[in-house]
Amino acid sequence: MSMADLSGVDLSGVDLSNIDLSGANLSGAKLTGANLSGSDLLWVDLRGADLRGADLQGAGLFFVKHDRTTLWPDGFSPPKAK
Repeated sequence: MSMADLSGVDLSGVDLSNIDLSGANLSGAKLTGANLSGSDLLWVDLRGADLRGADLQGAGLFFVKHDRTTLWPDGFSPPKAK
């Protein structure tokens, strides 16, 4: 699924664990409660995405694009924006 255009897609509660999502466009995607544990999120666009309640344990969040409209799980410290 790398380089996939999933912008604006509702992926709430979907199991996306251990999947290569590198380069994917997830801008505006609804990922509430999604399982992203162990996934490769290298160069992913998360601007405006809703990740509240998502499991990001062990996810590779490197060079991720996000902005002030990106909603993160409670207590999660997002990586530096690119």
